[in-house]
Amino acid sequence: MKYEFQITTGQYEYIKGYVEGTADEAVMAFNDLKRAYTGGSGLPADRWRAWLDSYLAGKPGSVEEWEEMSDFQKQVVNEIKKSKKRNSN
Repeated sequence: MKYEFQITTGQYEYIKGYVEGTADEAVMAFNDLKRAYTGGSGLPADRWRAWLDSYLAGKPGSVEEWEEMSDFQKQVVNEIKKSKKRNSN
């Protein structure tokens, strides 16, 4: 079968992909493209929660953990940093 999919990248913008194969292959292709666009899947949920708890307790994580984070996870951390800075003044 032939599958078509698209990933929205902005208002009126998207990436379109096509794949021939099984449904599983189509899902894998979609996930690969999405991961490439979003910068990876990030830290798994359990590690992400542990990292956040540690960070909020004043123990920043390693550079390696930061590199593993998805763009969304990095945005969350940056918003927390901004909030802490605003509240410390």
